[in-house]
Amino acid sequence: MRKLILIEKDDLPKKEVFGRDIKLENYRKILGINYSQDIYYSAEQGLNPNACLAIAGTLIDGKNFHLYLPKNYPNGDPDLLKKLDYLTDFQLCNDFFNRRLENIIKQKNFISAELKSSEQEINIQTEKIQCLIGCRGAGKSTLLAEKAKYLLNKNIYPLLIVAPFQNNLLNFRSQLENFQLSKIFFLPPDETIRRNIGAKYLLIDESAAIAPLQLFELIKKYPNFSLATSLEGYEGSANYFLIKTLPLISNNSEVIYLSESYRFSNEDHLSSCLNAIFCRDFEYKIDTNSSTEEINFRSVTQQELFENEYLLAQIVALLNQAHYRNRPEDIKILLDIPLQILVVAENKLGQIIGICQTKIETPLPDETISAVISGTSRPRGRILMQQLLFNTKNPAWGKIQIARVCRIAVAEELRRQKIGANLIKKTIEILPNNYQLGVIYSFNEEVQSFWLGNNFRQMWKSNQARSRNLGESCILVQS
Repeated sequence: MRKLILIEKDDLPKKEVFGRDIKLENYRKILGINYSQDIYYSAEQGLNPNACLAIAGTLIDGKNFHLYLPKNYPNGDPDLLKKLDYLTDFQLCNDFFNRRLENIIKQKNFISAELKSSEQEINIQTEKIQCLIGCRGAGKSTLLAEKAKYLLNKNIYPLLIVAPFQNNLLNFRSQLENFQLSKIFFLPPDETIRRNIGAKYLLIDESAAIAPLQLFELIKKYPNFSLATSLEGYEGSANYFLIKTLPLISNNSEVIYLSESYRFSNEDHLSSCLNAIFCRDFEYKIDTNSSTEEINFRSVTQQELFENEYLLAQIVALLNQAHYRNRPEDIKILLDIPLQILVVAENKLGQIIGICQTKIETPLPDETISAVISGTSRPRGRILMQQLLFNTKNPAWGKIQIARVCRIAVAEELRRQKIGANLIKKTIEILPNNYQLGVIYSFNEEVQSFWLGNNFRQMWKSNQARSRNLGESCILVQS
């Protein structure tokens, strides 16, 4: 069992502390490494939830994760300072995420993880296509390596093992060192596409970190394949893979969602804490029989989210279900970043069936407006305002209050029943009259129809699709 232990600053060792000696900006470089000694992590320069979760997943069984979490940040939480819009006062921020994290760890010290009734049975001894999906540290790469051993034992070679990060390839090589490595190619995606290997089977690790077009080209070139990927840690691309990419490649494959860790026991304290902190244990289910006429549309405060774990978990689960851009840090942003409006649709059972998250973009100084229009400045935040200024060249967009709908989601079973429209309507009721509501998104016909049907008009559309989400950027504002 691994443990997550809160420690004081003086308990940190003199070297090899993540966040102090080992910088967190490049945390992806350690993915694929297995740490066989205790990990020490200092949040003095910010917790960085994305990095924290990814690094925790590299810790082997029997070792502990020691976390120093400051009681407060007198000059502002560095995590939040990096996310605050230009000119926003950090004193408006909350510290709910860190307080909640500390509470959960303390609770878990007294409450042992519940034993699950049965272990998930996974059969990787097959040549058929399999997609292994799970959280960081669940053991996807280990299972993929086990499949490679099975294929080699069945004399199916050469094998081609592809991963976007060098450490993943090194990890596979170490797990397969007792096999004939001459029968295996270890390559990054771009080099695999350039070369003609002639492999009989392709194994892809961390598929969500590969651009979709590259991934499609790989499996077209090598139709006998299996892949694995995490559900978090790549700036949202993991959920893009789950929502957009996977349906296009899963027709002839077995999709396996790892409901529990393959690598660690069900009583693993570290996993138990992280699952609670990031709402990973919550199973989103709603009563579809409730009348849509009994739905309550209301605003939710960040204080309420902090105090109501069930409400927070429902919102996080619904957003994860509906959006491709989801990251571990989103919960901290949801709880702590100021200048945002949250409106939910709640049925009579208290179940959240819809959510609209809107962020406020405040006016800019005249000199900054001119710089944005000319393309010489991109002040942090103001995503919609910047795009309007740069693409329309109209300085008026920088002098008003803009409310940007950053995420809107409705339970899949209840869509096309005007719940989304009513979420927008309620948001408008809350906003002062001098606010301009708008949205920027990746174009598709269905989403465009929704916004136009709710009295939005298109202000600008790019002439080329972005490589990651395969859609053109599109800006609409409400008439």
